Amino acid sequence: MKQTVWVFLLSFLLCGHVSGQEGSPPFTKADFVRVLPPSSRTLIGSLSKSVDAKILASHIQENVPVAYGFSSGISKEKGSFKLGMLMADLETTIRAGGREMVSKAVHALTDGLTKLQAPIPLITATINLGAAVTSRIEIESMDKTTLPVLRPFMEDFLSKEGHLLFYRFGEWAQATRLAALSGEKGKVEAAVQFLRGANLAAYFLEELKAKKLPMGVMDSLKSIAEIEKKSLIGEEEVRRTLKAVTTIIEIMG
Repeated sequence: MKQTVWVFLLSFLLCGHVSGQEGSPPFTKADFVRVLPPSSRTLIGSLSKSVDAKILASHIQENVPVAYGFSSGISKEKGSFKLGMLMADLETTIRAGGREMVSKAVHALTDGLTKLQAPIPLITATINLGAAVTSRIEIESMDKTTLPVLRPFMEDFLSKEGHLLFYRFGEWAQATRLAALSGEKGKVEAAVQFLRGANLAAYFLEELKAKKLPMGVMDSLKSIAEIEKKSLIGEEEVRRTLKAVTTIIEIMG
């Protein structure tokens, strides 16, 4: 398969070069080129510049009946997707400073890694993260201390397993869901800008076409991909995206 991936330009990644004012667009088409898929750190970090992280965190468990916990016998593909979702949750809750929600995300991450037979150092790293959460360490500081240590272990494990793409898929799906839910709750412009600049549905359709994903997932990706072609994107497109990405998460998660 021809490898095509997405990456955001360096200027976009430098926090000091992005406005943090309410309503400032987190994404524009000029901000990325087709090289590497953005991580949840990039997606959530940029989205939280237009929507307060506490608002994003409040959306995490809405309409997701299987938000936490790994069912026994889950496939490695779906497990990797769910790990991506959980990493997006972790990024969000740490930015929001919610100790209880961070603790739940870390516990689910540890449970998932154990069920997917991840290397002991990676599982140990998540256990240590959980211990840090219950200590007096400031939650917000973990974004610059603990998470940078955990991410390389996580991505190295998934890369060796051949499931890094599913992990990225999960990160994007959850970030997209949080953006769309924010749009439903009044942050329409932020959701629209996210869809204009971070609609990776066509990319995942192309990269995952040989993986024989469930029809519901493929149809939902096609629905979101069609939105990218529209010259005008508004509340209806945000609602359609939320419905489609929720379907993806229910099937994959």
